[in-house]
Amino acid sequence: MIMGKGTLKGNKVLVIAYYYPPAESTGTVRTEKFVKYLAEFGWNPLVLTVKADQDTGNSNLSDERIIRTGAFLPANIFRRLIRRKSSSDYMENETGKVAYEKGSIISKPLGRIKELFSTFCFIPDEYVGWLVPAVAKGIRLVEKENINVIFATAPPNTDLLIGKWISILTGIPLVCDFRDTWEIYEKVYNPYLMRWKMGINRRMEKKVIDRTTVSVVVSEVMKQQMVKRFPGIAQAVEVIENGFDEDDFSDSIEVSDMTKFILIHFGNLYDWRSPVTLFKAIRLLEKDYPELYNKIEVRFPGMVPEVYKHRVTEFGLSEKMSFQTRMPYKESLDELKKAHCGIIIRGDLDNIENMLTAKIFDYLGTRLPVISVSGAGQLKDFVESEKIGINCFPEKPENIAAAIIRMYNEYDQFKDKMNRMDMSRFTRRTKTLELASVLQKAINYSDHVESI
Repeated sequence: MIMGKGTLKGNKVLVIAYYYPPAESTGTVRTEKFVKYLAEFGWNPLVLTVKADQDTGNSNLSDERIIRTGAFLPANIFRRLIRRKSSSDYMENETGKVAYEKGSIISKPLGRIKELFSTFCFIPDEYVGWLVPAVAKGIRLVEKENINVIFATAPPNTDLLIGKWISILTGIPLVCDFRDTWEIYEKVYNPYLMRWKMGINRRMEKKVIDRTTVSVVVSEVMKQQMVKRFPGIAQAVEVIENGFDEDDFSDSIEVSDMTKFILIHFGNLYDWRSPVTLFKAIRLLEKDYPELYNKIEVRFPGMVPEVYKHRVTEFGLSEKMSFQTRMPYKESLDELKKAHCGIIIRGDLDNIENMLTAKIFDYLGTRLPVISVSGAGQLKDFVESEKIGINCFPEKPENIAAAIIRMYNEYDQFKDKMNRMDMSRFTRRTKTLELASVLQKAINYSDHVESI
């Protein structure tokens, strides 16, 4: 193990996170909150991330504790070209996936080129151009700061490769945080499902797992899936769910009275997370429950493809739907506080049934009852076991309409249940305490191995 004289005191963790403020994403929030609370449990975090376009000052660490490096990212060229051609024909998610609108002039040529780049150049993902500069900087940080453990969080999976190589070259134990499973975005970077690339990805994942001292996943189902794929690692996999930060919910905002019944979908929509069935359900209310239809309003703070806005017009629901431009995380939480009920549309991706979306915990922080549009899986099980709302299957608009009607009629009971619920186990502080225990577990195991 490399030892240096160091400038930090106490236990030191090198956090490897491509996504970190001022970047805005769900993954950014999880990592930032871990960093915020680690010091309370005896840990000094040092964050290794990519250079930001601008410094918003939105961070819980002083600048000298956030180390930013350059990266060669060809995918950004596509985004600049797309933005120049059209500001409304595309959307991108946390992994850089671009969802082009049907009929877009630019979708076919640029989309095809990006697919070819994704297949042959982006291994494991488009952020692989950060690998070399991050590993080089990470090794120097380990030497300078006498780091005790590495914490790499993904997606992107490149973060895990960076953590693996720094661990190999320094002997420092590695903790890998799987916010999503490794293969969940495989179709994004392997759109033609080439077997050779699938094989490379499987081998990459296996080598990361082999080097990792402790793996962290965000749900019990993800743990079961990982253990099934890699038998014998059950004792080295820990579940740390997402959570909410009590500080983000300390300011109360008056919820509107029942002259309006406000539903809110917190987060972005994509081609694989479609609200069209929800639109159909709202349309059904006009006939089945006109009193509620006249009161209802659905708000979408987040990125929404133009195609869905056009569908709203086609359904004649323009007065019922409110689309707000993407806003900073804290501002979007204020929108949550004004609503009566949260909507979660799980969407359709491979293995998505194993995921427990982070937005459910923001609803908990707001004590907002939930309507979950989800098939069988982790999200449905969580909503039903915690009794925080109603689950309905996404294929049937009549079921969604029935769930909205029930929520409206029983709103006082649902809200009272949320207000009386003990939320302490879901807070970011509690989750960071769990992480601190995992980091210590990794160090203890590494020390034990070295002593043998």
